Amino acid sequence: LASADTLDAIVAALPAASGSPAGALLAPFTAGFYARVPQDELAARDPADWAAAASAFLAFAGQRTPGVAKISVCNPSRAVDGFESSHTVVRIVNDDMPFLVDSVRMALVQSGASLHQIVHPVLAVTRGPDGQLQAVGEGGPAESLMYLEIDRQPDAAAMQALQATITSALADVRASVADWEQMREKMARIADDMDSRPMPVDADSRAEAQAFLRWAVD
Repeated sequence: LASADTLDAIVAALPAASGSPAGALLAPFTAGFYARVPQDELAARDPADWAAAASAFLAFAGQRTPGVAKISVCNPSRAVDGFESSHTVVRIVNDDMPFLVDSVRMALVQSGASLHQIVHPVLAVTRGPDGQLQAVGEGGPAESLMYLEIDRQPDAAAMQALQATITSALADVRASVADWEQMREKMARIADDMDSRPMPVDADSRAEAQAFLRWAVD
């Protein structure tokens, strides 16, 4: 994991904090953002580049509609993002839930884009009713933050197509996660009900059906 000295160097390279709420969040956000990145990956780049990437990500994550993944795909520029890259950058802010990283990886494979770098912290955040970020690491629901560098995309059309593919994949994840516990509970109830439910099968077939449902639940 990232060393304390490396995190301190990245935080020290951040732009001076302004009096705005976002400025006050920048240092703690950056430390949390990179805390679980392997040390050798962080050491391979200048702290100023990591600092600029975190600052741009915080600006992107500053507002999000509740219950909706926020996604961007761009070729970063120093004028807009504060840093440049030979790769295309994907930024994703979402409610934390299972299957996110694997689903995004599959979407990239589907689009023919190779992954070169991933930073994926899960941070507790507090947002206002309008989705505006108010605090980081002080309680609140967990959010999944993904920063990915992928093969350079040639134009806006390619980036829009990739963004649509990722959006669709994450919508499928949200739909699946929303009802999978209910499906598991329903299967378990049906397996239990089979003990007393009339069925046109013998006892061995009944037991086999129950065993299958309980296996699926597990």
